[in-house]
Amino acid sequence: MTDAPDKNKIMKRGIAVKKLISLILTFALAFSLSAPAFAAGSTQKTTADALHSLGLFLGVGDNADGTPNYDLSGNLTRAQAVVLLVRMLGKENAALKGSYQHPFKDTLEWYDKYVGYAYANKLTNGTGADTYSGSAQTTAQMFATFCLRSLGYDDAAGDFSWDKASEKAKELGIDVDLKGGFTRGEAVETFWDALNTKTKGSSRTLAEKLEADGVFTKTAFENAAKIEQGGVQQTTSGGASGSSGGNSGSSGNGNSSGNASGGSGGSEGSSGGTQAQSSLGANELPRVFD
Repeated sequence: MTDAPDKNKIMKRGIAVKKLISLILTFALAFSLSAPAFAAGSTQKTTADALHSLGLFLGVGDNADGTPNYDLSGNLTRAQAVVLLVRMLGKENAALKGSYQHPFKDTLEWYDKYVGYAYANKLTNGTGADTYSGSAQTTAQMFATFCLRSLGYDDAAGDFSWDKASEKAKELGIDVDLKGGFTRGEAVETFWDALNTKTKGSSRTLAEKLEADGVFTKTAFENAAKIEQGGVQQTTSGGASGSSGGNSGSSGNGNSSGNASGGSGGSEGSSGGTQAQSSLGANELPRVFD
């Protein structure tokens, strides 16, 4: 008997190993080719891009490469919230050019007109008889309240309770994240859902209502929907006329209740009050970044 290796066995093992390696490489190649398909789909970034393409979401400025900085992981203040809501409803120019009044004594100039519009249109109540608390953090329930009122639901009439607004929102198909702090990215996702939700007592969605009001076109929204799903890359902002993407849309809201905490819920507006002075059209006022 010899301890010398069997050459035939060695050759067979070598062939088996080569086949195994070939099989692994084949699977690896197939996976790499299909990876983009798995990567496609809605994310906070693509949803923000979609809203940005409509001119409804600006961000906090620009990144070094020129792309918008959405700060999606950042928390929301009530001041940023009201700017976001008014802008997303296509009423920014109306708010800035109007003379809407409110009873709050603690608002700052950069977001005061937005609060005036929201209060006059029964979208917000503040945190007290004469306080808005713009620096306070927005919660998921507050933002859900904003969205529901935008859809025409009236908490004062018993359509929902502001402190359980997320329950009504989810009933309508609007996802509201109640885990931890409510971020700007979560606000973007929630409002996108609201856009695709039917307004109270109507067969059309909020997006269709805003299309009819001239805030953006049907084609622009269809393109935004593709962007939201990761199907196309955002290029330029596609909103209709008006400051930051359209200004003639009706807010379409119901009355609000007198509860303080039900008043806030958005994500745009610079907390420092910085205004964008460049690239304004003849009929546009300086815009507040968010």
